[in-house]
Amino acid sequence: MIATDSIRMEGTDADIDHISTAELYDALSFAAVQRGIELGYTTPSMPLPYSVKVYAESCVTRTGYGTATRFTPCDRTMFTAREFSIAFPTATGATPILGEMLGTGTYCTLGYPCEPTNPPGDANATSSSSIVIR
Repeated sequence: MIATDSIRMEGTDADIDHISTAELYDALSFAAVQRGIELGYTTPSMPLPYSVKVYAESCVTRTGYGTATRFTPCDRTMFTAREFSIAFPTATGATPILGEMLGTGTYCTLGYPCEPTNPPGDANATSSSSIVIR
């Protein structure tokens, strides 16, 4: 689960302001899965690709600008998930292969000032396991 209230931005104000909320949540989700692999939450015990999900609130209000940008959930009962496939190559010490799959969950339809954390058109997908990064 991405802790929406704890997101803090670093970088130049102009760069941060040009990142859409959905793009930011894409990057955070990918980084969460990478970190989960580094911490050993997934292991090469399964030779076939399998999937994990990263959850976040579907709708957030984005306030401030640049490094002062903050996010507040609009509805803490609506969630979206990004699903990632993970494959561990058979070579010893090889880097896991991580690919984004489909998004699932509730799409934000609350309207301004709420913004969706998932892009429109995300379809339902199934998952064989899930991890929560806090």
